[in-house]
Amino acid sequence: MASVMVVMKQNNARKAEKALKEILDKADGNANGRVELKDFMTILEINGVEMDGDELASLSALFNSSGDISKNDLLVHTRSSRFWKGFIGSKNKPCSPSSKVEFFPDRSSQTELAFKLLDMNKDGFITKEEFMKVSKTLDSAQIEAVFERFDLNKDGRLSLGEFRKLMEKH
Repeated sequence: MASVMVVMKQNNARKAEKALKEILDKADGNANGRVELKDFMTILEINGVEMDGDELASLSALFNSSGDISKNDLLVHTRSSRFWKGFIGSKNKPCSPSSKVEFFPDRSSQTELAFKLLDMNKDGFITKEEFMKVSKTLDSAQIEAVFERFDLNKDGRLSLGEFRKLMEKH
């Protein structure tokens, strides 16, 4: 009986390692061997992986000033983290609905996740400053244009509803 348990644990460990590598490959969208924090956090959130403040601070400290990290460094860190061990433990329970890791939620869920990531102070709105901190491709003039077009009540911030309209256009 003990040998069966050892084999099951080894099998679960292999599945966990494969799932983690799949996550990191998906998060490395441009296949440059680096992962952006926002992409990794989105995938974790989609899959219900939760981490406490200490774990988040520890993880965030590993990323460079551009907000990315090598896949290998992230793999090493995540393998030994409490949040990953907790997630894998929950996926290996017999009552768990699925051990599959999801990467792409439906459009509505993607919009809500993106909104949550952009709403850094969690006040229910996205400011130009928050948008600027996260955006790597838009300059301040382009962000101004986004707000001019989609900030319907002209309060200088985007609500979830206004953000949905923006995402429907793109």
